[in-house]
Amino acid sequence: MATSRQNLRTARLLSLLRFGPREGALTQLVADAIAQRHLAIQNARGGAASLGATLDQIRPDVQNVYTQAAADRAAGFGEAGQAVAGLSGPAVDAIKAGMAREQAGAGSRAQDALTRDLSEIDRRKAAAQNGAIYETNQAQRQYRQDQAKIAQSLLGLAAEKGAFTEAQLATLSKQDRETAIKRGNLNIARQRANLEAARLDQQGQLGAERLTETQRHNRAQERLARRKARKQGGAGGGGGASPSTIRNAHRDIRKAYQLADSARQAGKLAPERVKPGSQTTGQKFVTFLTEKKGLDPLLAKAGVSYALYGRVDPKIRRQLMGEYGVGGVKSLTRRR
Repeated sequence: MATSRQNLRTARLLSLLRFGPREGALTQLVADAIAQRHLAIQNARGGAASLGATLDQIRPDVQNVYTQAAADRAAGFGEAGQAVAGLSGPAVDAIKAGMAREQAGAGSRAQDALTRDLSEIDRRKAAAQNGAIYETNQAQRQYRQDQAKIAQSLLGLAAEKGAFTEAQLATLSKQDRETAIKRGNLNIARQRANLEAARLDQQGQLGAERLTETQRHNRAQERLARRKARKQGGAGGGGGASPSTIRNAHRDIRKAYQLADSARQAGKLAPERVKPGSQTTGQKFVTFLTEKKGLDPLLAKAGVSYALYGRVDPKIRRQLMGEYGVGGVKSLTRRR
């Protein structure tokens, strides 16, 4: 379970490394779209509010202009009326009637002009507000279009990211399974090797246990018989051990050599000087071969000497000469 969580975390990290920059860019685009919408709406509303405030400031000024014009016009008509007030006659009456009509028409026209100007101010103020509403709606519409495009890109990226994460998780899980299988096979091989070593050690121990005192006595008698045959054959080397005895000895030396060479390669056996009162690793290995593997001590020494030095020690060679004769020792001391 812990391995699965670790694999999932690793797959997500790999996905983040691959898709993180693109995901960050899309997220930034979303933020930019929101900022642009906010700025457009703010500008539209601010412009409309500013224009409305300006028109509100102009409205009293326009009214004051028309009020002042009406006062000036009334003053002018008053002066003209005073000028003809003392006059009489048909012509004067016609002038007075014309002045009255003009005064009434001027007032009506001025009022109509004031109404048009104030209506124009109201129209422009309403147009500014409508423009702000239009710009706001346009900004909202553009934001929705940008958001839809970005959302589509995010969905595609999420699908691609999920597929990549799943593939990476499958790869990591497969690697874990292969590693577990290899580790299991290695453990099985080690167990088999340990069982085989234990079996060999048990066989050697059983062989050594079977080597009874009678067998040791028989081997000693065989060595004594070989020495007698050697003496009877003369110093020229005519005598020696039988071919079957030499073959058996050759087999034991080869076995001792193989075991000692394996121990040497494993670093458990190496040439070293003999310290007073102690045994070298070679001497200890000879004891192991004798007691556990049931080998003849002399043959075990010969095999260990081969493994350590690539040759039989001269002292051991002389002992083999006494046991197996000249012909036998030449066969036994050939380089492996």
